[in-house]
Amino acid sequence: MRRTVVRALLTAAVSIGLLFGLIGPAWAVAIYTYTGNNFTTFAQFPGVVNQYTTSDSVTATMTLNQPLGPNLNQASVVNDLASCTPPGSPFIGCISMSDGLQTLTPSFNNATPPAPINVIGSLSFSTDATGTIVGWHVELVNTNQQTLIRTNTFTTNGAIVEDLGQGPATLFTASVVGSPGVWTLVPEPGTVALLGMGFVAMAGLTRRHT
Repeated sequence: MRRTVVRALLTAAVSIGLLFGLIGPAWAVAIYTYTGNNFTTFAQFPGVVNQYTTSDSVTATMTLNQPLGPNLNQASVVNDLASCTPPGSPFIGCISMSDGLQTLTPSFNNATPPAPINVIGSLSFSTDATGTIVGWHVELVNTNQQTLIRTNTFTTNGAIVEDLGQGPATLFTASVVGSPGVWTLVPEPGTVALLGMGFVAMAGLTRRHT
C-alpha cells in the first residue's frame, strides 16, 4: 500500500513538472508547417504541357518570433516573421512554400539597391481561443517568372478555398478546391526533450516501485 502511494505521488510530481515546463515561456520562435492535399484540377494553355501531377501538393514552413495569439481574425503576421537574413542582405522573413514543382522563399536580386524577386502576397491567419489556426491566406509570388503558390480558406471578395500552384507565365496551373490542408505547430527541441525525459522518469519510477 505504501509503495503504491509513493509511486502515485512521484508520478504526479513528474507530471506537474512536465506540465509547467510545457506551458512555461520556453518559446524562442514558433515553427509552423502546412501540409496540403494533392492537386486534383489542372489547367493549361493549348499546346502547353502541364508539369504538375496528382502527386503534387502545397506545403509550407514558416518561423514566427512567437506562436500565434488567440482569436485572430484574418490578421496579417508579416511583421511577426523571424529573420532568415544572410549577412549584408535586406530583411528576409523565414517562410518557404513548395507546390511539388517549385519552391519559393522571399529573396532579392543583385541590383543596387536590391529588388525583391519572391514576395509575400499574403500572410494572414485566423485562430480560435487556443491560438490554433482555423483560417488562412498564405501566398508567395515570383515577380520575374510570374509564378505563385497559394493556400487560402478565406472567402471574402469572392475568393475560393483552394491550394494553387501556378507555373511560369501562368501557362499552366494545378489546384485542389474546397479541401484545405492542416497547419501544425512544431514543438521546440527543448520541449520534445523535456517530454522524453519526463516519460523516461515516469517509466523508471514505475519499474522501481513495482
